[in-house]
Amino acid sequence: MLQRVLVPLDGSRSAKAVLPFLQRLPLKAGTRIILARVVEPGPKDPGPGFTEESLEFAESYIREVAGCLRSQGLLIGTAVRSDRVAEAIASIAGDEGVSLIAMATHGRTSSTDRPFGGVTEQLIRISPVPILAVPSMSRSSLAEGMPETLQPLGTILVTTDGSDYPDAIAPLAAEFAAESRTAVILLQISLAAGSQARA
Repeated sequence: MLQRVLVPLDGSRSAKAVLPFLQRLPLKAGTRIILARVVEPGPKDPGPGFTEESLEFAESYIREVAGCLRSQGLLIGTAVRSDRVAEAIASIAGDEGVSLIAMATHGRTSSTDRPFGGVTEQLIRISPVPILAVPSMSRSSLAEGMPETLQPLGTILVTTDGSDYPDAIAPLAAEFAAESRTAVILLQISLAAGSQARA
């Protein structure tokens, strides 16, 4: 099932909100968590040595997080790259052979029509594997902290419009539900007459 899970982090506290949710995944013995940090180049050349220093800082951060997770008994791998964020994450997912990307979505550029942030939305379009997008926490929730143990998943909602692309997630959802002993609700979305789907 979940032999390898990719967890992108950007160094922020809200991005780490996804980590406690790993407890809710049906991970098996031997499942490897790949922590990734992507340093995106700026529009202008910041000067010699800047990218190298940024990568060193990113590697130090990832090693620190990896150490904390290893102390919990998890198998951890790491990846650090300098590139456009969404493209780099998709590339790492392919290179590492992961079966799932689990990440927090900041939603800074979200709206009612586009509920995810820009990076998450880009990644959803190009990712070679399914994505578990966990909403990042509000500042008040972050201040209170996450509980040490979260309740197991109870229900999985699978939405579809009847086309082949969204239906591709159904077999994974079924396997996921069987492993974690959860219920699956299948919701088919039909457009009202005269309306048009948005890409």
